[in-house]
Amino acid sequence: MLYQSKIFQSSNFWNELSTHSDSYLRWDFSVKQKLPWLGLQVFLNINNLTGAKETDINSGSGNPTSIQHYGTTADFGIRLRL
Repeated sequence: MLYQSKIFQSSNFWNELSTHSDSYLRWDFSVKQKLPWLGLQVFLNINNLTGAKETDINSGSGNPTSIQHYGTTADFGIRLRL
């Protein structure tokens, strides 16, 4: 789990134009299993299970200035340890 609270992004002469990031919560999943043959391992990593978005907010209006959506990604593989 990754949690990021509101973070100050930029200032401006007018306070209404300054920006901050919105709080962000992301869940990841990771698992690996050793196999009984020749040092083999199987692994699976899934990132951003909930599809959380990173959002920057205008402090004056409360409207988003930037939204980044990376989606869910997954890695599956077999590892050979010598």
